Parts: sequence; C-alpha cells; structure tokens
Amino acid sequence: QTIVSRELGHRGGAVVSIGRFVAGEANNVIPDHALLEGTIRSFGRDVTTRVLERFHAIVEGIAATYAVRAELELLDQYP
Repeated sequence: QTIVSRELGHRGGAVVSIGRFVAGEANNVIPDHALLEGTIRSFGRDVTTRVLERFHAIVEGIAATYAVRAELELLDQYP
C-alpha cells in the first residue's frame, strides 16, 4: 500500500490488494514457505509499470533483509 500512498501522490490511480495468505499447517511451527496472492489495478499502463517496478524492488528488498528467497509471479490479465 505504500507504493500507492507514498509514491503516486494524492491522486493515486492504483490499488494494491493482498487477498490471500497461506502459510503452514500447524499453529506451533514456523512454516518454511508462504504464499501471498492479490491484485494490482490501475487506470493507466504508465501507472501500472511504475507500481510493478516498485513492487519488484520491495519484494527483493524484503527478501534480502531477511535472507530468504522470494519468487514473484505476475499474470497480466486485464488491460
């Protein structure tokens, strides 16, 4: 959400939503992987490109910070 609120200004023009988070099966074990699914929507291709660039940078930065591996799969479904 910081991509929209801090980098696109007050007009925004995009929505980033995580609607699914799945990790592990037990309540007392830290899982070795997690899955997050969501959507990125905007009103223009230029805004989408900017959001995706920052999204990649944030994912890579978080993975580097915690010394983990992150895979990012994007499906371009709607113009």
